Amino acid sequence: MRNSRFTFLFLFLFLPSLVAGQGTRRIEQISIAEGLSAATVLSIIQDAEGYLWVGTILGLNRYDGKKFTSFFHDAADNQSLSGNTVSCMTIGLKGELWIGIDGGGVCCYDKFHNNFIRFDIPKKNSNSKDNNRIWALVPDLKGNIWVGSYGDGLSMIDSETGEVIPINLPGLEGNKSSLLLQDIFCDSSGILWIATDGAGVIRYDPKAKQAKAFLNETNNPFTLSHNYISKIRDGGNGILWVTTYGRGISRFDIKTGKFTRFANNLIHSDRKSENEIWSSLYEPDGTLWLGYWGRGLAKYNTLKDEITFVGKPLDKGDLSSKIVLAIFRDRSGVLWVGTSEGGLNKITEGKVEEIVVKSAFGKELKVSTFHSLQNGKILTGTDNGLYLFDRNMIVEREINVELEENNITTIAKYRDNFWIGSLGGGIVVIDENFNVIEKYRRGTTGRTLSSDDITKIFVTQDSTLWIGTFGEGLNKFEPLTGTFTKFRFSGQSTIPQDHDKITDIRETYNHKLIVSTFSYGPCIFDELTGKFTDIKPADKNASQLPFKIIYSMIIDKTDIAWCATLGGILRVNIKNYTSESVPLSLSGNSLSIFSLTEADDEHLYLTSANTVFRFDKKNYSLMPLNSLKNSSHKNFISGSALRMADKLLFGTDKGFIFLSPKEFTKSRKLPQITIADVLVNDLSSNFREFFYNDEEFVLSGDDKRLQIVLAMFDFQGSSPFTLKYKLEGWDDKWLQVEPGVPIVYSNLSSGSYKFCYFVEGLDGARKEGRVLLIEVEPPFYFAWWFLVISISSVLSVVLFIANTRIRGIKKQRDLQREYSNLLIDSQEAERKRIASELHDSIGQDLAVIKNLAVMQTQKSNLQKGNEQLDLLIEVCTEAIEDVRKIAYDLRPYQIGKIGLTKAIEHLLELSKKAIPAEFDSTVENIDNLLDEKGELHIYRILQECLNNTSKYADATTISLKIIKRTNHFILEYSDNGSGFEMSKERF
Repeated sequence: MRNSRFTFLFLFLFLPSLVAGQGTRRIEQISIAEGLSAATVLSIIQDAEGYLWVGTILGLNRYDGKKFTSFFHDAADNQSLSGNTVSCMTIGLKGELWIGIDGGGVCCYDKFHNNFIRFDIPKKNSNSKDNNRIWALVPDLKGNIWVGSYGDGLSMIDSETGEVIPINLPGLEGNKSSLLLQDIFCDSSGILWIATDGAGVIRYDPKAKQAKAFLNETNNPFTLSHNYISKIRDGGNGILWVTTYGRGISRFDIKTGKFTRFANNLIHSDRKSENEIWSSLYEPDGTLWLGYWGRGLAKYNTLKDEITFVGKPLDKGDLSSKIVLAIFRDRSGVLWVGTSEGGLNKITEGKVEEIVVKSAFGKELKVSTFHSLQNGKILTGTDNGLYLFDRNMIVEREINVELEENNITTIAKYRDNFWIGSLGGGIVVIDENFNVIEKYRRGTTGRTLSSDDITKIFVTQDSTLWIGTFGEGLNKFEPLTGTFTKFRFSGQSTIPQDHDKITDIRETYNHKLIVSTFSYGPCIFDELTGKFTDIKPADKNASQLPFKIIYSMIIDKTDIAWCATLGGILRVNIKNYTSESVPLSLSGNSLSIFSLTEADDEHLYLTSANTVFRFDKKNYSLMPLNSLKNSSHKNFISGSALRMADKLLFGTDKGFIFLSPKEFTKSRKLPQITIADVLVNDLSSNFREFFYNDEEFVLSGDDKRLQIVLAMFDFQGSSPFTLKYKLEGWDDKWLQVEPGVPIVYSNLSSGSYKFCYFVEGLDGARKEGRVLLIEVEPPFYFAWWFLVISISSVLSVVLFIANTRIRGIKKQRDLQREYSNLLIDSQEAERKRIASELHDSIGQDLAVIKNLAVMQTQKSNLQKGNEQLDLLIEVCTEAIEDVRKIAYDLRPYQIGKIGLTKAIEHLLELSKKAIPAEFDSTVENIDNLLDEKGELHIYRILQECLNNTSKYADATTISLKIIKRTNHFILEYSDNGSGFEMSKERF
């Protein structure tokens, strides 16, 4: 008893921390710790790319969903913000971001260069100590920016010239309050509606240059409730919603010119702080969000005239601060709330709500089963006990079921009691007040279970209670005796023993049981015979192991059983006991199905590891509904699904999620994506100038490391989208990356690249981002100028060496030619000397001898002496001829004496006598065409030709033609001699 009391006291004291759950709204607080520059947020807006911009009292912040980039005023930099108090922002018609600074005028963000262009607002109020206090910005239909200053009234920035033009409001020149502007709204006709601090609402027509003030009239209920206006919001159809400082809301009908006051309908009019509204946001569904000074955030239904507060109305509640200064809804559906000293509040009111279930010690619990009660509440079984949730999915209490093993797997109601099954703890029975009335464990008697590992408790239409165990078959409860009848698969020849691992139990149309197992598929159980019958596979896939591992099962109205298996879906036709496999895949990957529940006659809801699908039973198509990919919940639990009237519940590894099927007619809209930053060598670059102008972003050859960071602007948190990229020219395939995670490339080769990326939904739809063109220049030693210089230098060196070599060769050749000439000259000189000696000396001596011999023959009559002398004369004569011939061969002296032509003719005459052949010769006068050496060379060539013909040719005809031209001649020599064989001779 003491232990029970201690348990009750423990639960009572620690119940708030046992389960951390969210209702229909999730609030996340973001402040300085997450990177915000200041905790007081004055303005919020989303630009054309998707970035969220947050203006604070200390700088401007750009948020991509992962990190903040902050911008501040720098007195030394005229391209920085003109001040740090960012009071208002707007987006121009061309997508440009305009920033109003309290005390610093207006700035326009230059996204090409990542800096700011400043505009000063002319001072109108000479008594005002401060000027350029900008509190309102709005573009008109032409793109001009209208500026509302707190102290200097209305101005306009011309979109074409950039000129700042002060605007006077006719008829209000003396009203100082008309210079204290708080907000401006431009309607579809170009009319400006101006909120002032004390001068009510001013209507200004820029074309007609006419102004009209709408003020509070004490005795007229159809006028403004207050002259101190904070915001003006467009309600559509000619309706404006005007919020005030102290007197709530006024609804203005432009057509009738009448106001309707709502201050007393909302809250106590005698409590000023409860009606002091500083910010507002109107949405198309008729919701007007109101931000109060001191009371927090309220949601006002303008159609029903109902108001509800976020959190606790009189307390800080779920918001980080009760002073709400800015409200904004981004394109992904997140509501952003800027507060004083509380930073940002991110409020998600999506289709899917995530419930995190925790134990008293902070352990996150798996939700494995559900059971809905008639009052709309839900019993939830976890791996650490049983919990009760109310209709709003808020935990009501933890129920102590006194199980030794609290891993609850199944819940069923039987005869007004709840039967709770667990793995390892058997069954506990509790009444409707959740008091424990009975326990059943494993044992050998009839009142005991066959196993403590309970997987399914099922009640048939005739109120029979069946219990499935993991390894010990079926148990049937006998209510009259309080005993269990046990049915095992073992012992049947055709059924393996592992069929005893039961995962689910359902009832067929003819009141038989269909039982799914963990390794051998579905079976039909007939209680009358006590036998199990296998379901025969209708195809080969159905007989494979993945389709035999069944996690859960349902039976539709047509008596078709749909089984969630490791291989996909198994469709079982109960009438003919056959099964058909339905393999499922997503993006080419096969899916294992863990749980399923019926949606309608044509559809089922399925869960894979981390995605919910709607399944079409006719064409077997899948429609993804929600993914846990970016959620704190990572995986769905097998068999943990519940279909209620308006909700679907699915258990996960950290609790459960619930969603409304009606809202999931198609996948969520694909978010915007862009390149958030490009870093070169770990430093941010100026890539924006090239990126937004579709020009090439150039990297030098010394840039070794390139990092690209992608941003995906889906601020919901649990995004069912995939971000993929590819650097064309480098990557072979598309790669997946998380937003904000740098994509790194090292040592890119020189060349042109194209960085492409896209976001993909679960249904395969894609949205591509702007392409970044990248040009990697080669290193300096590959640059054209370096190559030109290098090649020129190499060529110069080669040419220098070649010229030097050529000059050397030429010089050597000249020397050889000179040597040859000298050698020839020397030979000719020597021949000349020898010939001269032979002719002049020896020849003369022989001639003298001959003459003396002749004289002797004349003086002597001796016959014998005469014979000797005659022989001597004959010998001398021959000697003289030989000497003359040798001398002629050594040196043809005729050239110098009678000319080349006569010398050649003489040579021919001699050859005719020596060569027995017929001569055909034509020799024209070629004297003086060559120098002495040239004439000698020609003579020698012809002499050599005749000698070769005489010695080797055996020719019968010889032809010689010398034809004279103007400054040259042609020499042709030929014979009909034997010649030589070309195949044997090589030259």
